[in-house]
Amino acid sequence: MKRIAVISTLALAASVAVLAQPMAGPRMGLQRQAEAPVSATIEGKLVLVDQHPAVQAKDKTYILRWPGFYFHAYVDGIKEGSSIKAEGYLLPTFPGQDKPFFDVAKAVVGSKTYEDDDFGPGMGMMGGPGMGGRWADDARGPAMGRGMARVAPKSATIEGKLAIVEQSPAIQAKDKTYILRWPEFFYHLYADGLKEGAQAKVEGYELSALPGQDKPYFVVTKATVGSKTYEVEQAGGYGYGPGYGYGYDNDGRGRGGMGGRGGRW
Repeated sequence: MKRIAVISTLALAASVAVLAQPMAGPRMGLQRQAEAPVSATIEGKLVLVDQHPAVQAKDKTYILRWPGFYFHAYVDGIKEGSSIKAEGYLLPTFPGQDKPFFDVAKAVVGSKTYEDDDFGPGMGMMGGPGMGGRWADDARGPAMGRGMARVAPKSATIEGKLAIVEQSPAIQAKDKTYILRWPEFFYHLYADGLKEGAQAKVEGYELSALPGQDKPYFVVTKATVGSKTYEVEQAGGYGYGPGYGYGYDNDGRGRGGMGGRGGRW
């Protein structure tokens, strides 16, 4: 009996010791805090890495977290190889990550300076209000955070001319203008030479309009522009890398976020 009690006590002590160990590795659903981002300024040449904007500096290549990059690249004619100076924060790296991420607060490309509103959330990449809401098959109205559900989206095909409305991709059809949820729209404008006014056909889902919303949103699953066809993947969020997240303290107040797949920056 005494032997059993001793074994039980040792097992309990071992369990407590295991639970007391700090969790290691990048936060993959586990609670862990990484180091705080470091304020920095980097200079070099603008390059593209896996369709992401980046700075090729003397020592290494930094992937830029710049949500509106391709909008500005298209509108302002930014080119690869341009000289760039970026101010912001160097984000913590994770195992297997060979290129650090850099959160841009201000950028100077050639003679143009970008800051503040130029780094807004998505520049049309994430669509509009309520795009990530839940849906129901009845007509109880839009989800406004009070247990209500929006009308289910309708499958549809729209033809018209490509347009940009308030920095968001859109298509001008015969009867109305639709705001497009097409995460890589500005990337294709920039990389493939697509133009505003080009004839396009989009397939996907029309979303119910919210009160005061004069232009409906349309979730694109497939788009044909001229001779080019795009199968559109609807991935949410802006991640710093596949599956990774970060968390850190800032003067004891605590800040953090989660990585994910995200759209193109």
